[in-house]
Amino acid sequence: MPRDSPQSIKSRIRATVLTNLACLVIAVYVLVIPGKATPREVLTVLGIFPIDPIDTAKCMLLVIILFAAPLFETGIVEGNWRHWGRWSVFRNDVIDDWIGWRNLVVGPISEELVFRSLAISLFLLAQSKPTYIILIVPFIFGSAHLHHMNEFIISHKKPDQSYISATLTPSIIVPSLLRGIMQFSYTTPFGAFCCFVFLRTGNVYSCILAHTFCNWIGLPRFWGRLGQVAGERIVKQVQEKRDDDDEQAGSGGVEGVDTASELKDSLTAGQVEQHLGIGWTITYYVLLVAGSFGFYKLLWSLTESKMALARF
Repeated sequence: MPRDSPQSIKSRIRATVLTNLACLVIAVYVLVIPGKATPREVLTVLGIFPIDPIDTAKCMLLVIILFAAPLFETGIVEGNWRHWGRWSVFRNDVIDDWIGWRNLVVGPISEELVFRSLAISLFLLAQSKPTYIILIVPFIFGSAHLHHMNEFIISHKKPDQSYISATLTPSIIVPSLLRGIMQFSYTTPFGAFCCFVFLRTGNVYSCILAHTFCNWIGLPRFWGRLGQVAGERIVKQVQEKRDDDDEQAGSGGVEGVDTASELKDSLTAGQVEQHLGIGWTITYYVLLVAGSFGFYKLLWSLTESKMALARF
């Protein structure tokens, strides 16, 4: 069953919820019985309560600074800023869409609870050093995403091909390994950042929101010129303009539909692109460098909190 099918997502969400509940029960038991923590101490070490909302705002500002370039490309260059904040978009992309529900709600909440709130609390109970936690927990977090390699192998092997045979097929195993290495290379640093934020602020909500934001915006581009393949939005605009012209000419709009259909076919074939001036690309990469530098310079100051669980 494809991983993006509604049935697959629903079953995974059920499994995730049950797994999270089991992990929560075990972690709380360890904290309360062997660790002799009070209920308030448990909530504190889990990063649930008390928390300072200002810490969450500062964390999100830090993330926005880091992703200034992708926000520029998505919001300004592609013009998506007009739709940000609209309830209809949130409803269509999250509430009514199982992929959005998984990527932007269930995934961030469940992963941050397990790999930050529950895992780090037990490391703190064991009196592990903060630097050790930031090295170990992100490695576990990154390794947990390697299951995508297995999914790639299963989804690309032939119906009558065994799993072992598929792993020995270069056209399957090489892309699978590259996929796993790629995901490990960005999930592990992100996990380290969230561990750092959690230890510095004692606030799991900051980690959840940062996780949701990163899943939403995606990885930044590190090469290539800015531009976009003109898609359905431009097809719609061309069709509407052609329909208006045809109505004025008394043709009833038939020609406009044919023209838009032909344009759509050429776009699908990758023959038509909307090219942008070089200044947009220069601006993007300037923002990419400036955002990374700003993130580096403000990392400690924007994560400073009186609610810190550990001192570095």
